[in-house]
Amino acid sequence: MKKLKLLCLLLLISALWAQEVLVERYPAGSEIWLLLPYNMFNFAKGEDSAIYQISMQIKDAKGRQKDAFEKQVEIPHSAELNHTALAFLQEIDLEAGNYQLLLNIKNQKLGYQKSFSHKVRIPERYTAIGEAFVLAHKGDLIYLPAAGDFAWADSLKLQLSFGEQPESLILHTEGKLLLPKTLHSPWVVDLKSLDVDSMGPLSISYIDGNIRYSKKLFFYREWLSFKNRYSLKDQREQLRYIANQNEWRKLHKASESRLEEAIEEFWLNNDPSLGTTKNDLRERFYTRVLKADELFTLHKRMKGWRSDRGRIYIKFGEPEEVINNPFPIGEPPSIQWNYYRFKRFFLFLDRSGFGRYELENKEMEYDD
Repeated sequence: MKKLKLLCLLLLISALWAQEVLVERYPAGSEIWLLLPYNMFNFAKGEDSAIYQISMQIKDAKGRQKDAFEKQVEIPHSAELNHTALAFLQEIDLEAGNYQLLLNIKNQKLGYQKSFSHKVRIPERYTAIGEAFVLAHKGDLIYLPAAGDFAWADSLKLQLSFGEQPESLILHTEGKLLLPKTLHSPWVVDLKSLDVDSMGPLSISYIDGNIRYSKKLFFYREWLSFKNRYSLKDQREQLRYIANQNEWRKLHKASESRLEEAIEEFWLNNDPSLGTTKNDLRERFYTRVLKADELFTLHKRMKGWRSDRGRIYIKFGEPEEVINNPFPIGEPPSIQWNYYRFKRFFLFLDRSGFGRYELENKEMEYDD
């Protein structure tokens, strides 16, 4: 059984060429979501739309083609669609294992084209509960909106798939609870009928015996574009901050052709939320790397994640107390970060006077 759906998703994204592949595996087959930001598409001057040919292939580890599709789409040129992304949902039966997704996007009029390659892992275990997508319908297109105003949508639906039949699902809003009369995957809820515009934050509880999952609704998060902001070599160097000796040895020895697979293996082995598409540790790590770049980058050759402050921030997170001493007499400027929960403090000195703070008490970083 195979079905292709084209969704136009309204996402909060940065102005980067970023594609992301999300995989959920269910007894009926795997769902592969491919997200393509609107700002990666080009439009001829004065044109109201652009015709794109979008082709995708999925190959197994031996290079054998397992699935393919080719579709021509007309993408409207509209400021209203800025910060949006096209999304393809491909439903297909695939055995557990590693696959390669090859994508080609071509502007039929301008001749512009771009090719991408992604490593995709179909997990051994079924996804217990998938992402809770909010789908806003407008005209013939379907959007995933940013949290907030949904008034522009013709209809608004929540869609959630699950691989294990729960005893109950509960949609929580401020002052309201919704329990479905019948329960089957995917669970679809008409949010417009609930007057969702007047509600506060939504969340979902998945209950099965003593097991209870709490799910937030799925919106685009900045870390989803992480792999397109940093090279594989940079990603490997970043993982050095948190990998143990055996893990780092495997990453360090990985050849260029195997590096992406080695990184994915690292995260698979460090996934506190197996059975879901979400890896909380990975998400927290990516968020910290991005924040470190935002806070501590001095220039293009000195990215924030490579700095001493960036490294400590990535490893330990936000300090509980920051003590700044920018104008000491006879001493270089200093910043001290206190982590009371870890019983550690880190002292950074700006000996150059140009804002490059270096860690003074390095031994504190590695104390048990």
